[in-house]
Amino acid sequence: GVPFLVEELLAVAVTSGALVADGESWALSKTVGRIVPLTFSDSMRRRLAALGEHPRAVLVAAAVLGRRFDWSLLPTTTGLSPQDVLTALHRAVDAQIISVDSGETTFRFRHALSRDAVVAELLPPELAALSHRALEAVEGAHPGLEDDWCELAAELAEGAGDRRRAGELLLEAARRALQRGALASAEATLDRARGLLTADDPTSLDVDECLSQVLSLAGKRQRAVEVGDSLLARLGDDRGAAQRRAEVYLRLARAALAATHWEEAYELVERAHAETEAAPDERLAARVDAVRAQTAIMRNPDQAPPLAQAALEAAERLGLPDVACEALEVLGRSKRRLDLEAAEDAFARALTVAETHGLTLWRARALHELGTIDMLRGAPVTRLEEARHLAVAQGALATAAVVDVQIAAALVFRDDPEPGAVAARRSAGLARRYGLNQTLAAAVALEAYVHARAGRRQEMQRCIEEALAYAPGVPDIEVKTSLATALLGFVEEDRPRVRHHLHRAVVPASMGPGGDYSAAPGAGLLALVRQLDGTADEAAEARVAKSSVHFMTRSFLRYAHAVAAGRAGHADGAVALVAEADGMLGDHEWLRHLGQRLVAEAAIADGWGHPVPWLREALAFFDARGEERIASACRSLLRRAGAAVPRRRGGEDVPGELRALGVTSRELEVLRLLALGLANKDIGSRLYLSARTVERHVANLSVKTGVGRRSELVAYAARTVGEEPPA
Repeated sequence: GVPFLVEELLAVAVTSGALVADGESWALSKTVGRIVPLTFSDSMRRRLAALGEHPRAVLVAAAVLGRRFDWSLLPTTTGLSPQDVLTALHRAVDAQIISVDSGETTFRFRHALSRDAVVAELLPPELAALSHRALEAVEGAHPGLEDDWCELAAELAEGAGDRRRAGELLLEAARRALQRGALASAEATLDRARGLLTADDPTSLDVDECLSQVLSLAGKRQRAVEVGDSLLARLGDDRGAAQRRAEVYLRLARAALAATHWEEAYELVERAHAETEAAPDERLAARVDAVRAQTAIMRNPDQAPPLAQAALEAAERLGLPDVACEALEVLGRSKRRLDLEAAEDAFARALTVAETHGLTLWRARALHELGTIDMLRGAPVTRLEEARHLAVAQGALATAAVVDVQIAAALVFRDDPEPGAVAARRSAGLARRYGLNQTLAAAVALEAYVHARAGRRQEMQRCIEEALAYAPGVPDIEVKTSLATALLGFVEEDRPRVRHHLHRAVVPASMGPGGDYSAAPGAGLLALVRQLDGTADEAAEARVAKSSVHFMTRSFLRYAHAVAAGRAGHADGAVALVAEADGMLGDHEWLRHLGQRLVAEAAIADGWGHPVPWLREALAFFDARGEERIASACRSLLRRAGAAVPRRRGGEDVPGELRALGVTSRELEVLRLLALGLANKDIGSRLYLSARTVERHVANLSVKTGVGRRSELVAYAARTVGEEPPA
């Protein structure tokens, strides 16, 4: 709304060299100073001159201290008496250049440009002298440079021309930010310090060491490797630098862990371990043990708990709360495979330690792990959302990407899975930015679940192919992509497809460390399908039951056991198991009604339970959602049970062109399956119809559409209601 101001800003940017021509475009130069419009600068110059000599001197000193300043520092900075300073401030307030801020001693420039315009008027020697006096005033009033005073002191030291002192102060400010878990702030502050210090300055080595720690915790692997390699080259092979080299290797290992590069992380942490053996240090050894425990979880799970326990004991003895948090995290993750309660206790302890010591990043990580337990239980994502908020606020974006994967994993199985796609895409965006390929693959695979639930085969297949390309041969991704395809099979009532892909979704999980089925929510579904087909594997079910911590696995195992009990003549026990499974699924209605639809199939065949009420409830649910194929299966099963079948929801699902020809909803179902090239027998299996009934529907369709030959009818079906063939 102020185009002339924009033009003036651009003109000043060009003439000052801040904006430079780059071929046919423009680019900002590396060093962009203050850009103040000329008319505004002239206006501010006139207003300062009108105030008089003392008010101008006070405002110039105030501007050097920042947009918001403490007036009690101005007498020392200007050499004026407190009364003269207050008189000058009164005049500046009356002139509407500054205003009284919150607090007893603070004022603020009414506009950021006002402050910039005042500072821009100073010659370099004036700015240096004023900055030096202001720095003395700040250090005299705040010897510890607490809170924001450290960064202000660094800015003043830089203005005074003392680049080394500025770099040292910025390093201290960054260390404080790191202690708070403010990784983004720490990184930006360290980058400023790097720009001030020469490579041969000893402080620059400290700055890079701190930066490597920040980058590793933030999960920025590529930049962490660049800084880490540079550090290792500068440290050389000197025996006296063994501990510093160990720290660098440790940080590089953390960065590799964040990127799920397990072997690389293992090699790096073992190098750190070797350096600590050459130069023993208890505190560093505890940190190394904690990271060794992290790498062991994926390589050799049995080694992780003793390493983590040793790190925890050392951390408690030496007063290392961050190491204690990490060790408790590993202990919790080790226990989570079999015992959610024990894992929750460990994560809760980590959360308490983090909160007690103000470790925001570790608080976010503990909440993430607690939220993952909520996800496995089918509980709300409240703790995961809180963990994500904290991670983003602190700049731990790699952690945020992983948390979003867990949020998506929780939401994609809810009745409305679309919010899960939002979380998955959010995670994918962060993962792409930081090269976290396995996290990216998991996020894209979870988006495939949402497309599968909605019957969007093409979109699902695109996500699956993308996920497998990002993480080829990774069991977890194979599990997720296979389960997505199996979910589509349930939606399309394609039992062979379901069975095949559920098997693929479970076998890779059993190949993982310790046969961990906890990450395979499809294991219970597979057990139920096998029971329905008469191909149950009791040994496999027992293995799954032993490590079934995912609520889906546990609930669908109950359904599978109900089918087995009903078939064995234990009707009461079977009904009790169905009720137990229903209760475990809670408000996950889509899953519960899918389970009831599947169990009713066996209950009708074996004569037990309450299949008709189960089917009526499932039919009402799926019919209302427009999931016609599952609804149609419910109707067919009701007919098989000899029950009255509720009328369909009118003809709104039949396209207008076909409705005008008199095509019914049932004939539309047959036509859609013809478009897939299925034989009559397969169509009958999908719709629970006899082959003779299917023949009658096909004949009716030929008459109504005016298409005589079957091949022509298939082509017609593909044109009018066809979808992409299954992958």
